[in-house]
Amino acid sequence: MMALRRLAALGCMCALLVGIIQIGGPLASFLDFWSVFFVVGMTLLGSLVSFSLSEMYRSLFCFDSEGAEEAEHKARVLDRMAEVAFVSGFVGLLIGLIHIFSQADLRQVEVLGPAFGVALLTPLYGLILGRLLFAGLAS
Repeated sequence: MMALRRLAALGCMCALLVGIIQIGGPLASFLDFWSVFFVVGMTLLGSLVSFSLSEMYRSLFCFDSEGAEEAEHKARVLDRMAEVAFVSGFVGLLIGLIHIFSQADLRQVEVLGPAFGVALLTPLYGLILGRLLFAGLAS
């Protein structure tokens, strides 16, 4: 029952996010493969420092806990993944800003606008992945 409630809540959050994004402009402007790849990759690799891949898998996809100790362990794994995703998003932003300021002519607004847009996607992905998904599953 709890798994169904979590999946319903995650589905509603995704629908709300997509709806709000659609109001402001095309959904495609919020999608960037390399930004997603960076945040997800850094989250997985950063979490592997503390936990095994099987522990992360069980925490994400196995909702039935055998006891309080296992539930606490899953919460610790998801909390760590939430922290790493959040930080990964801002590391991606800093990398993007460094690229922009080191390579772009700051007088060319038509180049800077899209470049800043892509740079700001990694914190968005880090917040969605870390705070909404992982921290939501951990609680």
